[in-house]
Amino acid sequence: MTRRNQVQVVKPLEDPRWITLSLEHPRASVFHSVEWLKALQKTYGYEPLAYTSTPPGAPLSNAVVFCRVSSWLTGQRLVSLPFSDHCEPLVEGVDQRRPHELHRDPDEKGKPDRLAQQCSVKIHANLPSSIQLI
Repeated sequence: MTRRNQVQVVKPLEDPRWITLSLEHPRASVFHSVEWLKALQKTYGYEPLAYTSTPPGAPLSNAVVFCRVSSWLTGQRLVSLPFSDHCEPLVEGVDQRRPHELHRDPDEKGKPDRLAQQCSVKIHANLPSSIQLI
């Protein structure tokens, strides 16, 4: 069965399409900027990741950004976004009501065990039972 919108993972600090999306999307804020994401990476060692239904190679039209956070105390988790007052999903229309279903490869190594969300739009996620929404 082919899914209509496959979810892709992009790395905002490496993908040149991120700059355009973070500057042009009406929901974008300073917390979506490459500069802010670089500061989180450099200061805390967090890895910025974004999930999008935009096909590879096409201009980014939507995304939900997180940082992969690893801690000996709390384990691995995705946080949207640490030390940020807010970080809305960059989505519109139907996607706003149900931003994305996040599907993770069950064989993926180093997958997070929790997902922390800091936005006013509820993210509906189809995540493995090992991942807990906090």
